Amino acid sequence: MILATYLPIFRAHELRIFQKNVETIRPDQVVVCVDYFFDEGQSDMLRPYLLPGASLIVGNWRNRTTCLLRLVKMVAEEGDGVVVDSDVIISKKLVEIDRRLDLPIYTLRMASGGIKE
Repeated sequence: MILATYLPIFRAHELRIFQKNVETIRPDQVVVCVDYFFDEGQSDMLRPYLLPGASLIVGNWRNRTTCLLRLVKMVAEEGDGVVVDSDVIISKKLVEIDRRLDLPIYTLRMASGGIKE
C-alpha cells in the first residue's frame, strides 16, 4: 500500500502528525507532495520534518488540487494506496477496511462527530 499526503511547505510541521499514520499503517511506500516549493534553499525548512525513506515531490503549483491529483494518479497507476491530509490521524482499522473493500480507488469522509474507535 502507498500512503501519501500533500501540504504547502509552510505546514511542513504537520509531517510529524503524518508520521503517526506511517507508524500505524506501515505502508510499503510513503509519498509526500509539497507545494509552494520554489527555491532549493527551502530544503533546509523541510529537512527536520522529512520522513526516512519517503519519496518527495516538490513544486510551486500554488494549488492544492494539483498536488492531490498528482498523488491520486500515481496511486491509480501503481496500485493500492491512500491519500490523506497531512494533519489527519488514520485509524488502525483502515488497513482492514482497505483490504475488505478491494477497490482501486475510493474516498473516506469523516462524519461531523468524527470516528469513534
